[in-house]
Amino acid sequence: MIIREAGFGKAFVCRMEFESDFLASLEEFAKEHKIGAAFFVALGAVKKAAFAYYEQASKKYVEEVVDEPMELLSCVGNFATLEGNVVVHAHAVFSDRFGKLLGGHLLKGTTVFAGEALIFELSGVNLVRSYDDLTGLNLYTPTSIS
Repeated sequence: MIIREAGFGKAFVCRMEFESDFLASLEEFAKEHKIGAAFFVALGAVKKAAFAYYEQASKKYVEEVVDEPMELLSCVGNFATLEGNVVVHAHAVFSDRFGKLLGGHLLKGTTVFAGEALIFELSGVNLVRSYDDLTGLNLYTPTSIS
C-alpha cells in the first residue's frame, strides 16, 4: 500500500446547474479552482444516467446509458491529475422509480435534474495518475508536496 499523509484545504458546498453534465461540472470546478487533489460526495437526481462497468479480463469499460429520470443515491470520487490535466474519478449508484439500483463508473452524459456536492480539497499531497500495466487503469500515486 502506498500511503502519504494529507491535510485538508478548503471545503466547498456546491449545487449543480439544472440540465448540466454532472461529470463535466465537477471537472470544470476543479480546473476553475485549480484543485488537483480532492475527494467529494454527491447526491441528487438525474434526467439521464451514464455509467460504465470495468471488465477486468478485457481491460475495457462497458458503457450504459439510462435515458430516464433516476435518483442519484450516492456518488463518491476524487480529483487527481493525468498528464497535467485534472481528471475526476467517480462512482455512482442510481435508483429507478421501482427502486432498482444501477451504477458504476460515472461518465459524461449524466444530465442533472438536481445535484448537490461536498468537495474537500487535500493539502500536502499530489494525486498524479499514470497507467498501470497490471490493471489497465490510470491509477493515482499519492506523493507528498515538500
